[in-house]
Amino acid sequence: GPVNTFHDSHGGSIRTVFYPDDASGNGHALALSYDVSQPESFSGYLTTLGSLDLREYQALTFWVKSSEPGHDLLIGLKDYSGTEKKVPLRSYLPQMISETWEQVIIPLTAFSPVLDRSSIENLSFSFVRGTHSQGIILIDDIEFHENITSVQVDNFEQANNQNLLGRKHWTFTRGAAAIRG
Repeated sequence: GPVNTFHDSHGGSIRTVFYPDDASGNGHALALSYDVSQPESFSGYLTTLGSLDLREYQALTFWVKSSEPGHDLLIGLKDYSGTEKKVPLRSYLPQMISETWEQVIIPLTAFSPVLDRSSIENLSFSFVRGTHSQGIILIDDIEFHENITSVQVDNFEQANNQNLLGRKHWTFTRGAAAIRG
């Protein structure tokens, strides 16, 4: 399907280039050159999926790297009803983006339960003002997988009371007990 870029009216920008000599495998890699240095700015890239049915799939994988370590981005899926869910890359890549190619594996349950996985409209990679306000990120070999051999449930790095699958976690007690966590 068609691909597109998007940005806000506050000064966010993005430019795409296909790098022929720096791919994770053979062929080209997508380079996203972004600038979100202005307050409230954002930018991104999306690829349409043509009402793709992902009900039988379990994971999204891709390869990523940057010329400068420490970048982060949001990965989003949007269904045809207009519902969109974005997850931060830092939740699935322990050291954030580095200068060498690393494979990212995101279980599709991280985008649930809000998405209708029977009709996915697009996949997006977006940037918001944060640790890096500008840079270049390379992405390659984006795939959906039917089977995954393991899923990381939590790394306890999020402060939003959700695990890596997008579900809540909490502590509880019953009776004359106490817990601290």
